[in-house]
Amino acid sequence: MGFQAFFDESGSTHDTDFMCVGGVIATADAWSTASTAWTNALSAVGVPSLHMREFAHSRGAYAGWTEDCRQALLLSLLTILRGAHVTVLGAAMPMNAWNSLSAEERKAFRDPYFCCLQEVFHGTLVHAELVGRDSVELIVADHPEFGVSAEALWNTYCGYHDLAHRASGFSRQSPRCCAPLQAADLVAYEVRKSCDMIASGETKLRWPFQQLLGTDPMLKFIDGDYLRRQVEGLAL
Repeated sequence: MGFQAFFDESGSTHDTDFMCVGGVIATADAWSTASTAWTNALSAVGVPSLHMREFAHSRGAYAGWTEDCRQALLLSLLTILRGAHVTVLGAAMPMNAWNSLSAEERKAFRDPYFCCLQEVFHGTLVHAELVGRDSVELIVADHPEFGVSAEALWNTYCGYHDLAHRASGFSRQSPRCCAPLQAADLVAYEVRKSCDMIASGETKLRWPFQQLLGTDPMLKFIDGDYLRRQVEGLAL
């Protein structure tokens, strides 16, 4: 069978309160079917790809869209993901937890993105081991800021993880021509926005995030206590 897992990020160390990485896992066969359906759904409304930052703010190809049109497209895309039996992964770190670390501690972790990425890497390998007992190929969005470094992190991570034998490959691809990476972008965006809402005291979660919760997701919140435990581990 074989799994494929796709990852993208949302947030910035400079202008958001949270850094998040989102991921989606399904079998290679399921992705083949879902990718075609995803592309067709976008083509039907005249857009070449989904990019949540543009979509959420009605920019670019989504300029002038009504809220009904936006919700209809999201419903269509989320239905495709459910039909593919996708498992969602996500990791989120509040920037105030990162900023509470010393300069030396931040240097050891390198970047909030890497902390989040490591968590979803772990979740992916556990999923491959426990759910399917099969191999998994990992594909990361090839953004200029993170792409090369993400591959270096993966190569290091594989050197010591007990389940690294489940990984069949690692690559970087452009989200604009890869439907599952667009799905990962959707997940990352919704995880970050939900973190923002919860932090502001809101109790009603966003509708798209509620739909993602129906995929039996693997979500990790990296708070200050977790980081401090990691620091202690690094110090041993």
